[in-house]
Amino acid sequence: MLKPFLALLALNVSLCVLAQDPFSPLAQKVMANLHLNPDSCISRLVAEKELPYQKGAFVVAIPYAGFREFEEEDFMASLYVVIVDGQNGHIKQQVHLYADGDYLSSDAIRLDEIKIDTAPYIVAEGKRAFGIRIKYRGMSRVNPYGYENLNLILSDGNQLVEILHDCQTYQDHGEWDGNCNGQFTEENSVLVMQQTKNEGYFNIAMKHKIIHSVSYIDENGECQETSCEMDYTSHIRFEEGMYREIYR
Repeated sequence: MLKPFLALLALNVSLCVLAQDPFSPLAQKVMANLHLNPDSCISRLVAEKELPYQKGAFVVAIPYAGFREFEEEDFMASLYVVIVDGQNGHIKQQVHLYADGDYLSSDAIRLDEIKIDTAPYIVAEGKRAFGIRIKYRGMSRVNPYGYENLNLILSDGNQLVEILHDCQTYQDHGEWDGNCNGQFTEENSVLVMQQTKNEGYFNIAMKHKIIHSVSYIDENGECQETSCEMDYTSHIRFEEGMYREIYR
């Protein structure tokens, strides 16, 4: 009698695991408070992270396809970003991004990941922003392509406001024969806050590093690679409510 019982128990456990909700308990509370249909939210891209400078407060980002039909890898969506109480999911502040026609999209270029960045973006005296990083990846093996955009979000009274939109901080692309011969370019960029200001907000220097590499078959039939690097700086300034790139 013990073996059938154990088999039934194992089956029930398996069914419970399969039936688990794809959303965390906190994300479920946020969706309920925002009156979002979970079936219209892209569960694999939901992100949440505690703010290190605001104990008990979490940032939650939820991509929402609205009333549009979508598939797991092919969709258009807006993005709800909220700060909530980590215990009860009460929404303290919120902003709705990519909601005016400039939707997040995933197709041949796959929307791969959404991350919350809590690095110390001190944008003005007494004002600290957090980041939303959105990563894309192409599906071609012989023509690899990917990039990452950064948005900066700032608490302003009882709301959140976006102060930097779709700033590209990473890109890679290339072309090769699938074996060895090819060339690739990778660019990484970091934001460095400056002491100078415009309209009360610190200017930003954006430090870029580009690595270009070439791979080839040498005379011995071995795959070899050469590369070169280049650095440059662009500048971002706060104007009329947003950070904007002004020159390189």
